[in-house]
Parts: sequence; structure tokens; C-alpha cells
Amino acid sequence: MSYRNQLQLSFHPGAFFIDNSNSQPLATKEKLPIELKHSPQGRTKSVGHSSPLSPIGLLVLKSLQNELATIPQSKTAPKQMLHFVAQAWDLVLNLEEEARMLEFCGATKLKLSEIDAKPSLRARCTLLELPSGKGSSEAKNTGARRVDVDFAVKTRVQRGNSGDVGVLAFETDVIASKVYGFGTKNNSGMSEDEMRRLLRKELGEKSEPQLGNGIWSKAVQTLTGTVF
Repeated sequence: MSYRNQLQLSFHPGAFFIDNSNSQPLATKEKLPIELKHSPQGRTKSVGHSSPLSPIGLLVLKSLQNELATIPQSKTAPKQMLHFVAQAWDLVLNLEEEARMLEFCGATKLKLSEIDAKPSLRARCTLLELPSGKGSSEAKNTGARRVDVDFAVKTRVQRGNSGDVGVLAFETDVIASKVYGFGTKNNSGMSEDEMRRLLRKELGEKSEPQLGNGIWSKAVQTLTGTVF
């Protein structure tokens, strides 16, 4: 089956829990394959015209694939698994909106990393203060200042009741780094620790702030107005 014409999910319904006293999973111990992949199903069927997943989409897809490989199939209803996938995929739009709005603050680059098969995402926003009439190529030698703000995003599963599949959620951390323009060894002005505390305060001091409403860009705007 497909979801939003973007994901293709293949699994064996008989291996999952069915709320029927007369029906039991085919195998209570053996797990059968679950395949989840990006499979765009737009108006054109040409593979060459399908858009690749963004780093944010890949973060969620790889996280979903990891979680689906571990769920207890014989104790999980198909409906629970489908809800888990749908809820998680909806998060992609929220995070992509945060990244889009961050672009209004400065050049933003997204990078996906995997350590021990655990995916994580870094969104780096570069903030520049340029003296009037100076181009960016001359910035470093003309008194300009640059700060890089890195949002680090990981995923985790929040579980409620015992045996519940749970829901996928983002964990966010943020740091700020002085690149140049803050005196010898970048010691003038706010320290990097002070910048991080300001950013975290704007995010609500939570590792899982509500994403999709521009909370990242608002935090960066506050930092920009304080530092520059």
C-alpha cells in the first residue's frame, strides 16, 4: 500500500495481531519482512522524473525503517503500524517548513549523517553582518562578522502504554559558533555559550519544541538582533 503517493509499504498481515479470538498470527516468534521505501507515484511514471527525498525526508524514512524492523509483529495490529507510519511522515512537512523559514535568516544547508545506523540531521544557518558596500567575498578582511547556528535533529519514539507502538518525535539541540569578526580568537562580544543559552531559551528550553511554525527562525532572529 502507498501513503501520500510517496511511500510504499509492504508487509505480511498474517504476521500481525488481529483482534479476533478465532484468528492468531501465523508465527508468534518469527518476524516476516517489512519493506518501506520512497516510491513517488505522481502523474508521470518515469523514474527519471521522480524527485529525490530531501535530507529531512531521508531522516524520517531511515528512522521509520529502523523502528519497523524492531516492532513485535505478533503483538501489533496492522492499524497501529499504519498510524505510526502516517504520523511520522506528516512530521516531514513540519521540519521542512522550519528549514524553509530559516532561509530568510541566512544561507541554510541541511546535512544527513548516520552513526551506527542511527540517522541525524544538521541544519546550519550562516549569519553575516557585512559593512556597507562590501561584498561577501571581501567579508573576512573588512570587519564583517559571521556566526553559524547549527540545529541538530534526531528522532526517538515516544511510547505510552506498555506494548504501544508509540509515535515518532524529533529531539532538537542547537549551538552557535563564531567564525570570524569577533576580535582576537573571537573573544569579543557574546560568548558561544551565551548564544546557545539565548537560542535554547527562545526554543522554550525543550529538546522537543513544536516544529512547523517558524520557531527556529524566530530564535535566530533574536540572536541576530542581540549579536550584530
